[in-house]
Amino acid sequence: PWRKDPSPRVRRAVVEALRPRGVWVKHLRWAVESPALLLPLLNPLQRDPSRLVCNAVGNSLNDASKVRPEFALEVARRWMEEDQQGPWTRHVVDKGLRTLVKFGDARAMEILGLEELKVEAVARLKSVGPVAPNSNLDLELEVRNLGQQETRAALVCELETTGKNPSRPRRRRRRLGSLLLPMGESCVFRVRERVYDKKNTPLLDGVGHVRFFLNGKEEAEALFELKRV
Repeated sequence: PWRKDPSPRVRRAVVEALRPRGVWVKHLRWAVESPALLLPLLNPLQRDPSRLVCNAVGNSLNDASKVRPEFALEVARRWMEEDQQGPWTRHVVDKGLRTLVKFGDARAMEILGLEELKVEAVARLKSVGPVAPNSNLDLELEVRNLGQQETRAALVCELETTGKNPSRPRRRRRRLGSLLLPMGESCVFRVRERVYDKKNTPLLDGVGHVRFFLNGKEEAEALFELKRV
């Protein structure tokens, strides 16, 4: 009955408490293995008028996508094809497929209407000198849309640093959101990435890479020098 509570905070709470890989509670093995059991809860709440509630629904679907991508894709496609969508349905699907988009899943791109782009992109490092662990990288990404119409693009950033094994560098990807690229115009975006260090696996000196992906395709790269103080 909590899913029908008048308070959006209560409706959100019931979704967060039953997330397959949630942060409020331990991972729920039954929900990880059989996320379809959550559909009686998620189906009506993906049309909720509250963005707060819909964020939780999107997070739950994203949890499921990490183990059951086919399930998440099927549910997302069905929600997007429904005649009566909620005010936040597209937002829910965008959040629910963000991990698949982050790793360039073509099926997720297609559901979200993210087509192959025709762009010119240049990444520039704004930080001066070597970069120390646990500091910020300031970058600038300039993108020119060469297509024939205004288009949306999912922007993903990948940070690569050296590892103990030269053939196995450390990589971390993060989705930065969606961009709206006007036809024939150049847009400049400021990006800040944190170079995290860990005690058990400290970063090593060397050349690092920052790569930018638009709709799953690598479009620009910047290099930096990583040096421990």
